[in-house]
Amino acid sequence: MKKVLVIVLLAILFSCSKDDDEMKDFNVNVSQFNEIEDEEINYVADLQQEVSFLAMAIKTESNEFLFFQKYGSCAAQQVEDCFDLDNLDPESGFSACKGFYGNNCYDFLVAVRDGQTEVINDIAEFRDLVGDIDKLGEAIFVLNSQSYHVGVGNIETGAYRKVNDGHEFIATKIISDCLPIIIHRYHLKVTHKGEIKILGEEESYRSENSCI
Repeated sequence: MKKVLVIVLLAILFSCSKDDDEMKDFNVNVSQFNEIEDEEINYVADLQQEVSFLAMAIKTESNEFLFFQKYGSCAAQQVEDCFDLDNLDPESGFSACKGFYGNNCYDFLVAVRDGQTEVINDIAEFRDLVGDIDKLGEAIFVLNSQSYHVGVGNIETGAYRKVNDGHEFIATKIISDCLPIIIHRYHLKVTHKGEIKILGEEESYRSENSCI
């Protein structure tokens, strides 16, 4: 039987700087989408496999590990009692984060299954854990893992609608975090396989003389 997991995703903006391909026109009626509420930003997953510990983790620029929303039979204990931190050495994460935790940090999941500690840092491994990406919270997690931000309480920057093979979203992403700050708004689709398809894109904010 599947186990239900609820992990509240933190409202942290992760940003990755890269050159953009040619943008597709953002031409969608956002009123046809549903506004995302606080409780819907939760990561809700039906686990395909038993775990004694699962948490979102961030490795900071100073090589510290921060753990959020611990889950499982070991969650009430100190992290050091669940697994050996010395053996936790992820080489990369879902997304790179800038600013709050330094300029060289990234996020990932840590799972303990059958006494073995595993780093989950790509969508294929995430699907191995949860199966098809068929729940709203899972699809939001996939977007967050690729540096997209789904706003809460504002349909213009955070909205969704269910479609046959996944979910469509209105979301944003930081393209440049300093001189200038550039934020793009997207019309995205997340399939049951965890694929992200860009259906539309536009520049929604620019500040030439600012940094985040």
